[in-house]
Amino acid sequence: MLVNIVGTGNSIKYCLSDASCEPNIEDKMSNYSVGISNEGTNVVCAVAINDVGVTDKVCETLNLDKTAPTVGSATFTGTLGNNDWCISDVTVNVANGTDNLSGHFSTTSNVSSITTNTTGTTVTITTTDLAGNSSSGNYTIKLDKTVPTTPILTGGSTSWSNSTKTIRVSTESTSTSGIKNYQYYISTSSTTQTGGSWNDLGSGVTSIDVNTPGTSYVYFRAVNNAGSTSITSSSQVTKIDTTQPTIVANGDYYSVNGGCGYWPILNYFTITNNYNDNLSGGSVTCSTDDGQFTEVGNLPRGDNTVTCTITTGAGNKSSATTVINNLGMLCV
Repeated sequence: MLVNIVGTGNSIKYCLSDASCEPNIEDKMSNYSVGISNEGTNVVCAVAINDVGVTDKVCETLNLDKTAPTVGSATFTGTLGNNDWCISDVTVNVANGTDNLSGHFSTTSNVSSITTNTTGTTVTITTTDLAGNSSSGNYTIKLDKTVPTTPILTGGSTSWSNSTKTIRVSTESTSTSGIKNYQYYISTSSTTQTGGSWNDLGSGVTSIDVNTPGTSYVYFRAVNNAGSTSITSSSQVTKIDTTQPTIVANGDYYSVNGGCGYWPILNYFTITNNYNDNLSGGSVTCSTDDGQFTEVGNLPRGDNTVTCTITTGAGNKSSATTVINNLGMLCV
């Protein structure tokens, strides 16, 4: 900063200090410029001297502040989710900055609130001192206050199966913050999540393989990067029975006196672990070697090859074959 000293005499004396001083620096010019570079209070005193020695003293106080102020700060009122995302409207609260020389004049924000979903809005805080210097600081606010879209599932079936079922998310959920992952729940209820727990799928995974025996109900929900969770999907049904039934055929001969001969009784087959009624259930069919269904007690005399097959509701099968020798005598 330059201070021009203009006098009407033959010479000028001046002094420069932080308070009123006695001019002691002489310049033989009637006009002179004094440079000021020290921050703070500067006092310039000068006298003009004419030929007869008459003087006139004047002092001026000049304040210099070249340093930018310390910028103020912002705090934000709202609900913080995950990964620095907010999940509700955000209000910007401004705290004043400081200045140790000229003093604080103002601290302002370019944004007072954020109410629309955004992947990044810049909030700038600016502090200005009384000398006109300013400093700024920036904050980035990400807002996603909308829960993800409810997932839509496919792949279930109300029919019994003896293999793994794959449940897929056919329509991906959407979100401003992006989908972090999906969660699934294998439940025992068609109306609520019970009997299990929520489990995370890996990032980008949109299906699961279910091999839980019995009737299960699979639910999905989407979780976004802000931490919000979608409404739970409708359930997909899986009915799985992978149990392989077993059957043991015992062809030992038994008979009772039928009056005029011997007739075999019905204990020729022992069926073990044939099927599980709590799963898909099942049925047993028997036939002779000529393919005709037979009641074991009505087998003709002689050797009879009998095959019995267990078939579960899920299509699992097991068979056993034995020979029953009917030694009953014909009536004459």
